[in-house]
Amino acid sequence: MPEYETPREAATAAYDALRYLAHTVRDTPLRELYDLNRELLGISRLLPDVFRSFASRAIARNDEAIIRTGGTIVSGVAVIEEAARDLLQAAEFVDRAETRLGRTSEHLSLLEWPTPHRPDAPPAASVTTHLRPEPLDSGTLAPKAAHGLSRTAAPQSLDAGLSR
Repeated sequence: MPEYETPREAATAAYDALRYLAHTVRDTPLRELYDLNRELLGISRLLPDVFRSFASRAIARNDEAIIRTGGTIVSGVAVIEEAARDLLQAAEFVDRAETRLGRTSEHLSLLEWPTPHRPDAPPAASVTTHLRPEPLDSGTLAPKAAHGLSRTAAPQSLDAGLSR
């Protein structure tokens, strides 16, 4: 892991790397794109910790915060506390997103990408996606019942959508 002199340098490097990823993702080959899932999942697991650490540190030092407006100086405690609450809510949001990314990663792991050295690989010009030949449980890709749908509702709705 690279060493940075300050947290700002580390944050700037992370931002630059994510910005680069956002701009280059459209030119990334599909196989490589789906392989990025693991890294994206790792990033999403780290962000809530960063937000929580930042929020707790800000609250710990909130008695030092001031706001200068015009010629007056007022305490910034309320502003810091509100910002810390927002960061904690953001951490919870990212936690939920990480759970969804985990499920997405699980689903994408079912995809197989043909390689030229495999005898069953289609010609190089083909861009088709192949699923594993093993039969899947009918509810594997369906949303969980906690979201209001049964485990078999998704395959039925997919079939209905395809027949139209």
